[in-house]
Amino acid sequence: MLSTFVAPNCSAITDDVTVTLVKSCKYLTGIDYSGCENISDTSLKEIAKLNWLVALKLTKTKVKN
Repeated sequence: MLSTFVAPNCSAITDDVTVTLVKSCKYLTGIDYSGCENISDTSLKEIAKLNWLVALKLTKTKVKN
């Protein structure tokens, strides 16, 4: 079971990828999206659904809230 997803500076990470990730990996405890410039507040809303998440890195993204 995947517990941490790390993809810094990855241009392939988008809001659609985040939706799929959250649906497929409900027990994630950590996500590192540092430098992933193609995610936005939409991804943050999806990530908020992860009940087990304890670590989140969103520096240098389009997330505003």
